[in-house]
Amino acid sequence: MTRAIPIYLSILMVVLLPLGFAFAADPVPGKPREAAGIQVSIVSRFVSLSPALLRDRKLEVGELFTVKKTGEKIHGRFLDDEDVNKIIRATQASEQSTVLTAPRRTLRDGEQGSVIVAQQQAYVSGWTEPAAGEKRKEQISTAQTGVFLDVTPHVSADRKYITLAINSRVSQLMDLKNGIWDKAPQEKLKVQLPIMQMAQVETVISIPDDGTIALIVDRKDDLKENRDRIVLLLISPTIIGAGTQ
Repeated sequence: MTRAIPIYLSILMVVLLPLGFAFAADPVPGKPREAAGIQVSIVSRFVSLSPALLRDRKLEVGELFTVKKTGEKIHGRFLDDEDVNKIIRATQASEQSTVLTAPRRTLRDGEQGSVIVAQQQAYVSGWTEPAAGEKRKEQISTAQTGVFLDVTPHVSADRKYITLAINSRVSQLMDLKNGIWDKAPQEKLKVQLPIMQMAQVETVISIPDDGTIALIVDRKDDLKENRDRIVLLLISPTIIGAGTQ
């Protein structure tokens, strides 16, 4: 058994994954050649807090739009530097709130990249089919607590806006339930079932250069725990010239 732990309590793994492969001198397919030197620096923060903290500072997060394809409502708000500082200071002053700043990413215009900041918990998820004269062996899986961000920036022709394709997920291992492996219950082999708290936001949105948007990462599970709290993704893209990551 494992007890519930606050999100972001300990970070064991940081992975930066560029998902596009092209030579630095080449534009991303579908982009004009002059786009080859355009890069976007992206800073992202994940903040777990109470909505009351935002209300007290007149920074309530409301509905931005509805995704036509899925009907999902996207909630958030645009922030200036002062608003961002208010949220960060308030979070740091609250014992019940946490903030995690993910590693900065620098991506070419149209390049997809990923950031993973997570810790892993191994557990027994099943058992192998035994070879002749041998016993079954444990099958080990891993559950991850942490944040996962896939992002692709697209710079406007006038370089005043960056359109971000965002897929962000937050997961938290709440518990590991012990049980009997259902494929051979007569053998009474023990397995564990991870109970996960999950949240996700997937959208495409345009942000002014050097601006910040706060998006609510919506819960995707049926658990009752932590329903009085929300997770905000604060993401800030800035257009820069050619360079290296």
